[in-house]
Amino acid sequence: MRKPLIIFVLVALFIGLSCDTKEPDSIFDPNATANPDPVITSVTPLDSAYGEADERYTVTIVGENFGDNKDEVLVNFGSKLAKIVSYSATQMVVTPPANFTDSMRVMVSKFGSNACWEFGTYEQPSGDFHPYKLLNPISIIPGYDEYAPAEAICVDSEGNLIVCHGNKVDKVSPNGDVSSLATLKGKKAVNVQIGPDGAIYHGYLKYIMKVDTTDNTQTFNALSENVKDLDFDVNDNLYVLVKNALYLVNTTDLEETLVAEYGDTSFICMRFYNNELYFAGEYIGDDSLVSKGPYIWKSSVNGSTLTTGLTEVLDWSETNFSNLIIKNITFSSTGELIVGTTNYSLISVNLPGGGSIHKIYDKLIGSETAFRIMWGIDNYLYITTYDVDDVENIKILKINMFGTGAPYYGRN
Repeated sequence: MRKPLIIFVLVALFIGLSCDTKEPDSIFDPNATANPDPVITSVTPLDSAYGEADERYTVTIVGENFGDNKDEVLVNFGSKLAKIVSYSATQMVVTPPANFTDSMRVMVSKFGSNACWEFGTYEQPSGDFHPYKLLNPISIIPGYDEYAPAEAICVDSEGNLIVCHGNKVDKVSPNGDVSSLATLKGKKAVNVQIGPDGAIYHGYLKYIMKVDTTDNTQTFNALSENVKDLDFDVNDNLYVLVKNALYLVNTTDLEETLVAEYGDTSFICMRFYNNELYFAGEYIGDDSLVSKGPYIWKSSVNGSTLTTGLTEVLDWSETNFSNLIIKNITFSSTGELIVGTTNYSLISVNLPGGGSIHKIYDKLIGSETAFRIMWGIDNYLYITTYDVDDVENIKILKINMFGTGAPYYGRN
């Protein structure tokens, strides 16, 4: 007998609710004034910009009615979205996407008051859209591939790229013209630098070698072990690095003076910066309190004297990129340490202590090895991706860093 009672209660409840409950007002107001469409009044740079260049290169969009909520605004360069770096209702700073095409539309889209999108397009005075172009900050120097792999590179004081491949040395002018500069006695040069006398200095096995480019005269001197790297300091002293020792080499006759020995290290490369020599290598000693992983160290230079001992700059094994093997290092003019590695070419380190470490051009550079890296006299950094285990990816990359490198001495 309970079932009819339950049905009666439910029916009474339904009748009561249907009588007392009022439908909510519609969220749509036909008399509401729609938000005005976004308007773009200027884009800087005007006609072209570099795409996917991180925050090294940005585009400023000025206009009206962008709204108050950054999360409800989209900025398109053609079919791809830009990243909004800073935002207000009248100005945005964005990093354009990797959409390397011509005549694309720049457009701002804003989510409006009546659940619809409002659009503003970068236009010319006539009302036609203003065509825009995105440039790639990375290009390839043609001619150096698996058939002519570049083992070593440097840049002279006039901005010519010097390329050692096999036993050949080429000079590539800033406009791309290639000429033969020298023929080496040995193949596969280990790093190369232009000296204050205009000669080419390079390592080959245990030898430090000098090439007079006017007559191809070559002199050499054997060191204790294979040459790892070489660099000039601010006084045009030539330092040459081997596995666990550093030499000072006279540029006249290539006679060497042992500066320091480090028996518990295995050096990879070095770079002179701000009156200090920076080294990358691995600790191979017996101290159980010191990690066996790779490090970056430094030592001060006073004239031709090197301060004994190494000061730790960065324990690479404690970074997020400990799986990447360091191949080369250089510095920007602002002190940013650029590390060339395997698997991912360029890593940026803010010193001291490596407080900020990140990939450079994360979405543009592939997994090639940055075998050698060398800053030009302008905003461009050059990379050789020489890797005997990945011959199909051998090339020289020219990368716009939107800033200059620290001085390379000797060539200046």
